[in-house]
Amino acid sequence: IRMQAMTALLGSVFGEVEQMPAQGERPPSWLVRVDDIVASVDCLTLEVTCKDAELSERISVAVHRVQEAIKPIDCGCC
Repeated sequence: IRMQAMTALLGSVFGEVEQMPAQGERPPSWLVRVDDIVASVDCLTLEVTCKDAELSERISVAVHRVQEAIKPIDCGCC
């Protein structure tokens, strides 16, 4: 469910987002396309790889904000 939520939320912010399955040593990822620029987001580490530094930073901030919003809150009681 978190993968679907991240895909949907990234899509609502950036437009075209494709979820890519793991292949060999490559972990699952999201491909985010903005205009003619493609960025890859590692689903496990949330690391963004993109040739455009500004877009990379925007995606990274969005990914971490979405992750914080959808992950369970650790209240320290369990």
